[in-house]
Amino acid sequence: LYCVAGCAAGNVFVAGGADRCVHLWDRRDGGSASSSSYRLRGHSDVVKCVVVDGGGSRCVSGASDGSVMVWDIRNHRRCVEQLRLHADAVWSLAAPSSLSYIISGSRDGVVLLTDTATYRSSLLHCGSSSIVALLPTTISNTSATTTTTTTL
Repeated sequence: LYCVAGCAAGNVFVAGGADRCVHLWDRRDGGSASSSSYRLRGHSDVVKCVVVDGGGSRCVSGASDGSVMVWDIRNHRRCVEQLRLHADAVWSLAAPSSLSYIISGSRDGVVLLTDTATYRSSLLHCGSSSIVALLPTTISNTSATTTTTTTL
């Protein structure tokens, strides 16, 4: 596994790894962890980062194929939007619990802000160092960024 995230209530967890899948464990289904696990397929390379909304109904994944995928994990357990935002591997994601926007960072140093209502993206940062971590802040539509060489 490369990444893991959970919802605020602690009953939904997602993880991503080398098998190109997003793994979902949903304890709301009433069964044991193994009977409520799902494998979501759609990426063509390693899943490097995941985030989950506060209610456990949607998650977002980023992968080495440069894609960001938005998943319905409560009702249909399927991809509802596939975004080709980055030219290089997506290594980090951040979002508020509402998932009203997604901040994605890539290996080539690009950080994008994407509105999940319109799926329009804005460039937040373009540098030469890989973006290895993003943390949402309390200031609307901003994030703290960590690269392989510095913190922005």
